[in-house]
Amino acid sequence: LEHLQLLRKETLTDRQAQRIETIFHKAERMKELVQTFYDLSILDAEQITPRREDFNLSNLLINLITENAPALEAKGISPVIGLPDHSVYLHSDYGMVERIFQNLIINAIRYSSGSIKIDLKQGKEKSAIFIIENPIDSKVEIDPNRLFERFYTGDKSRHNSGTGVGLAVVKLLTDKLGGNVFAKIENDTLTISLEIK
Repeated sequence: LEHLQLLRKETLTDRQAQRIETIFHKAERMKELVQTFYDLSILDAEQITPRREDFNLSNLLINLITENAPALEAKGISPVIGLPDHSVYLHSDYGMVERIFQNLIINAIRYSSGSIKIDLKQGKEKSAIFIIENPIDSKVEIDPNRLFERFYTGDKSRHNSGTGVGLAVVKLLTDKLGGNVFAKIENDTLTISLEIK
């Protein structure tokens, strides 16, 4: 997707530009389908055992934001990212934490009505605190108490492509790691707070 994003910025004929747009949207859809199948496989797995290791959580977050740059740019979003002066480290399952962060970022991009704010800081007892905020369309009815339920989308209009499994995976993996996650909505802003261990 990153290479296609670069191609979109090149000087192209109208026909070439149209073809690149078609390919870009099909590639985005394919990526979403792969992510959905992966998430469903996680939800259906009976046993998921964390394999803990030490890693730089700040770097993981920066890499994910870079990977999602095309989707952010497509919606005209420049995320505001708050990081402490020193890198945040975690002794946890890298793959699980990466999936949690990825799904939270994707959710924010999908439902944001204009911006995204991300904050990361070191927590107590080798934990980390991750908070992601995005304004939501006041017409979209979202129940924060049901947000982490499997297949809950909160979008009755079905204009969004979300399947409602991404945040269920966030909850499942967070629980497996002994962390906590919750959501709230105030003044048409969705805030998801995560304590990860």
